[in-house]
Amino acid sequence: MTKKQSLFDFYNLQELEDAGRDSSLKNSFLHSLRGKSLAYKRYSKSPLRYGGGKSLAVGLIVEHFPDDIKRLISPFMGGGSVEIASAVELDLEVKAFDIFDILVNFWQVLCADSLKLYDELYTLEPTKETYAIIKEELRGHYKNETSLDSLTLARDYYFNFNLSYGPGFLGWISKIYEDKTR
Repeated sequence: MTKKQSLFDFYNLQELEDAGRDSSLKNSFLHSLRGKSLAYKRYSKSPLRYGGGKSLAVGLIVEHFPDDIKRLISPFMGGGSVEIASAVELDLEVKAFDIFDILVNFWQVLCADSLKLYDELYTLEPTKETYAIIKEELRGHYKNETSLDSLTLARDYYFNFNLSYGPGFLGWISKIYEDKTR
């Protein structure tokens, strides 16, 4: 994320020849997302359940995409539901940004080498003790007291994010993860 792009350059008007195919992908996706009690079901392909996320609004947002859209530029990646749906379901080029650098690092590592991230996460046991260690690593990195390599930072962020109750690495471990029988 060294170079910022204009948020107004959404797509090049010269590249609109596949509008029919794009419209068909969009309509097919929206049909598959239709809900029973709500207009659309939750889009659940993001690995992050992000506070304030748009997983329930993906269908409502995609409805408003122009049929000839080629690229989505998103200034607020967060949990990435709209961005993932746009890339995976609509075959759009996606440029995503976020102000939270630790979150951006997580997405960059996940996209670059998801298997390596998985292997790193697999080594961690979800205990109160491990949670406390990871929380301190994140806090130290955030306060510039220590530096973590990008893989470790992504691992720590995801581990903490999924076990935390409360505001991210300022929160505490959720009680359900302390119960080994669950």
